Amino acid sequence: MTRQRVSGAQLAERIAQSQSYISKRLRDESPLTANDIEDICNALGEDLGKMLHSAARAVAAVRNGSS
Repeated sequence: MTRQRVSGAQLAERIAQSQSYISKRLRDESPLTANDIEDICNALGEDLGKMLHSAARAVAAVRNGSS
């Protein structure tokens, strides 16, 4: 997965949400929903399945004490 420089305002615009909505989720003040994650992946041109697989591998690595 490649990293993109996208501001919160740009991301909000891309997924048709308010900047406040995105900001609260990025600051962990409100939880991300499955729909949010799918919308963000689509907005960034990322494959949802690959992202979830990478996240699962990262969690497993942390649980196993490696990075």
